[in-house]
Amino acid sequence: MQLFIRMSYTIEILLGAMVFLQALPRREHFWVRMAAALAAIWAAGWLLSFPKEWGELYNLVSLQLTIVAVVLCMWSVFEAPFMNVLSACVSGVA
Repeated sequence: MQLFIRMSYTIEILLGAMVFLQALPRREHFWVRMAAALAAIWAAGWLLSFPKEWGELYNLVSLQLTIVAVVLCMWSVFEAPFMNVLSACVSGVA
């Protein structure tokens, strides 16, 4: 169940971020970079969902690390300053 919740959270963050990121200029080989970024984000969400016995603090930290993974991967996909990508991704989370 934890894995399903984490993956749905990851998908929700990605969809929210893409609403704001779509207007930014894309880097060369956009679709290859996007596929690699989605694979990395999926792997991060999957790997961070396992240690349930560590408690709520781990859950909070792992959710924040998922957001960090999305921001870093989207920064590698879009050709924009880091602060623009960061604000678009945080706006998507909100």
